[in-house]
Amino acid sequence: LEQSMMRNRLEDPTRSDLIKWWYKVGHSRRTARVARTLGPMLGGRTGELLEIAAILHDAGRFPQVKRYGTFNDAESADHGALSADVTLAGRERLLENGLTEQEFLELHDAVLRHNKLALPGDGVLVHALRDCDRIEIAASVPRIMTTKDKAAFFIGIPETEFEWPARPSDSFLAAYMDGRVPSRLDMEKRTDELLNVFTWTTGNLALEQSRKLCAQARLSTRMLTVFDRTWHGYETVARLAEGR
Repeated sequence: LEQSMMRNRLEDPTRSDLIKWWYKVGHSRRTARVARTLGPMLGGRTGELLEIAAILHDAGRFPQVKRYGTFNDAESADHGALSADVTLAGRERLLENGLTEQEFLELHDAVLRHNKLALPGDGVLVHALRDCDRIEIAASVPRIMTTKDKAAFFIGIPETEFEWPARPSDSFLAAYMDGRVPSRLDMEKRTDELLNVFTWTTGNLALEQSRKLCAQARLSTRMLTVFDRTWHGYETVARLAEGR
């Protein structure tokens, strides 16, 4: 992670660039802390590999913004693939520090696929990594939304275009209530992203251990603070947060 940061330092960055850059650094480190908590619940070497994967999972964000000037995958490149490239570049060092070849392959696969819409197969590591990623984002959102830079910091749009407090679209909420797992393809408004993150805290995680960790931290209740209490969907999401 540190080497990827150093090799891809920005030249003449804007304030918005720096906010996003340091958020990604902090996100990787905080995701590793989540992995440190979840790892022992998984047992064995999986827990140890999970922390390494968490540190590396967004290491490709730095070459991404250096090359393309954005963290938006749709406008640049798949950051999971870029992070897997960084992981591959560190293969020898990881093997020297005790990983077996098979463990490295599992690690590389988890980093590569952590951001994919669907994760076929039963690989525990990749599912655990994506859960850690989502838990950290959900935990950070309420704090981020209290900052004056929240639009650039999280979604990357001008403050004047940012609806706050959030009032997500009816169609996105309906998709979730109909039993579908909404995705970015269902989004009509920028702030639908916040409702998408909220769905992660109410069961849209792969592992039972992750859901237990999320419930213990009361993440769904904490995320309620980002929604407008006068929004007609507020009571619905409040019931979901309370498990009703």
